[in-house]
Amino acid sequence: EAELRLGRRIGPGELCVDLGASPGGWTYMAIDRGARVVAVDRSPLRDDLQRHARVTFQKGDAFAWEPELPVDWLLCDLIAFPERTCELLQRWLSKGWCKRFVVTVKFRGQEDYAIADEVVRILRRYAGRFQLRPLTANKNELTAMGEVAPPARAVLFDLDGTLLDSAPDFVATCNAMLAERGRAAVDPAQLRPVVSKGSRAMVGAAFPDLDAAARDALIPE
Repeated sequence: EAELRLGRRIGPGELCVDLGASPGGWTYMAIDRGARVVAVDRSPLRDDLQRHARVTFQKGDAFAWEPELPVDWLLCDLIAFPERTCELLQRWLSKGWCKRFVVTVKFRGQEDYAIADEVVRILRRYAGRFQLRPLTANKNELTAMGEVAPPARAVLFDLDGTLLDSAPDFVATCNAMLAERGRAAVDPAQLRPVVSKGSRAMVGAAFPDLDAAARDALIPE
């Protein structure tokens, strides 16, 4: 059901991590899709899964386990207090350890429901596309599923008129061009309205008597 709601199935050759894997429900489904699985739990998997060529079982604490490299899927159905599951989800998403995730958050009772707000905060901060909802098989649980937002490769700032007032610099540049040609300086109030329209408009305001070709020749300056 999680795959259907995400609109994306676990694919052949993809690498999945199943935290709290025993007895192996998620692991079975992933290898049935042709994926590879690292299954982490204190208890062993079902015998046939334990021996499967595409399953690597690692005995240990699922909360402490860390991948050497990012994986395609984080699958987690740990029986744990919801606070700990929130911490696990945030750690995996914030560190970019997985591309996609399906994590079940289990509640002890209504007193835990407020934790859902914290889950939403984590998802909004670190996930690109996500859902938080009860699935058909969930009882007193919610399933968080989605895709991790890719890291930003660049941050662009539109400085002009937002963080900086660059009009005085443009006016100074135009007046320097005028001075080089023995012309009088232009009134800043005349240039400021056209600064946001680009260099062609500024040159046109500073040299209104020149034809278009002559103004275009000045633009590189």
